[in-house]
Amino acid sequence: MNPSFIRHLNALKIFHAIRSNPGITQKSLTDLVGTDKTTTSSVVNSFHRAGLIERVRQTERSGAGRPSDGFAISPRGGLLVGVEIRGGHVMLIAAGLDGRPQTSLSLPMAEDQEGLGDQIANGLRGITIALGRELSEVRAVGLAAPGGVSIDGRVTEPMVSGLDRALKEMIEGAIGAPLYINNNSNGGALAELFFARGGQSDDFLYVETDAVNDGQGLGSGIIIGGALHRGSNGFAGELGHVKHPTHLPLRCVCGKFGCLCTLVADKWLLERSRIAGNEVASMEQLLDQASLEVPAALAVLHQAGTALGQAVGNFLNMLDVTEVVFGGSLVRLEPFLRDKLRHALFETTFRPIAEPLTVSFSRLGEAPLDGIAIALDGCTNDLERETAPWHGTKPIT
Repeated sequence: MNPSFIRHLNALKIFHAIRSNPGITQKSLTDLVGTDKTTTSSVVNSFHRAGLIERVRQTERSGAGRPSDGFAISPRGGLLVGVEIRGGHVMLIAAGLDGRPQTSLSLPMAEDQEGLGDQIANGLRGITIALGRELSEVRAVGLAAPGGVSIDGRVTEPMVSGLDRALKEMIEGAIGAPLYINNNSNGGALAELFFARGGQSDDFLYVETDAVNDGQGLGSGIIIGGALHRGSNGFAGELGHVKHPTHLPLRCVCGKFGCLCTLVADKWLLERSRIAGNEVASMEQLLDQASLEVPAALAVLHQAGTALGQAVGNFLNMLDVTEVVFGGSLVRLEPFLRDKLRHALFETTFRPIAEPLTVSFSRLGEAPLDGIAIALDGCTNDLERETAPWHGTKPIT
């Protein structure tokens, strides 16, 4: 194996271990990551010299002698900026390299992509000024796009007008920082991986619906071995376009009928309710009815839970991962989906796969972390452009 790749892999594992466990000691790092003591020491020292981490004094002893120093990501190590398109607005969220949001800025979305590039560039300047930081401190920008995104960052089947195939080139030229684009479901999966795992399995399927862009999207992100799996072209996990039999076929945004999203996503839940004679004006009204056990409201939600459980079960039969996490706007539907969803999922899934399976709803809710997660994943894994925060430090073993 290429020695430079091994060095990068060691640095990547140690960086994320420190980021996820602020205050961790060097000994604990070695035990957790599985590198030898010399490698851990070399990487930690190079991070410290580069200003990426800082020493944290431990207040308690783990054994005899005085407490050992721990390490945490330095707040001055650089910035990540997430960009999310939410209901006609562009939201920029700035975070440190630890991924913790520090400030945000929301702007009405520009009418065309040329304007969007300038808007994001101006937003970057504004958000760094608000933090008292320099634009050069931005390590990466991550854009969570509502639509399919190819491996090379081109947006296809956009759910928001103005996003098209030339988006990456247009925006990256305007902002002067590495830009990484992925769809919002993959961003949600990465956010779950980076910010909510707590030492749990690194093999899981993340499933979400999007409530902020007309509520018409359903997607998933596949995490295998602690990394996002995107497929050959970048479109792995398009769960919303899996076909599901229904007596009431509605035309999906993709132009086809029978897509799963038309049974599960918010827009389509409302449409199905109205067709059935339940004139609801919003998801809030539908959920209020469900809380009062109105039969018409429960029927459409139970149907969604069953359809989603069957589709996810079929996905699992191909993927064989040990955990499914439901996120996005599905979290608020949990009380009404959970039982039907779980029953259909476990009935559909091959028993040896189902037996060790864990099913949960994300505790991240709808926090705007997708873009930050995309930026963090991009800059730490981009070997071609060498954007990792530790690039340029003294060689490490």
